[in-house]
Amino acid sequence: MANRLIDSDILIDHLNGRLAGATQLFAEAREGRLAIAMVSRFEVLAGARDDLQFVRMARFLRRFVQIPLARMARMRRPELTQPCAQTGCVSLLETP
Repeated sequence: MANRLIDSDILIDHLNGRLAGATQLFAEAREGRLAIAMVSRFEVLAGARDDLQFVRMARFLRRFVQIPLARMARMRRPELTQPCAQTGCVSLLETP
């Protein structure tokens, strides 16, 4: 099971050769311990310059556990709605 969520900025920096020490970090991805949100997958793939780079990026991203956006929202719901509960504001994540 994945125990860390990797942001698209880290993925992009790694793919552009700007992230020192990424080899160790991404070795964990092969073991299924790193996850990315599907939105991060789309952000990375949107930056592909051509079809070959797109295929290479997609292959790289398959190493990660991929979490759908709806699941991300459910996982973080308490964290996202708590400030509204404290201040009385209306949250878009709250259900009637």
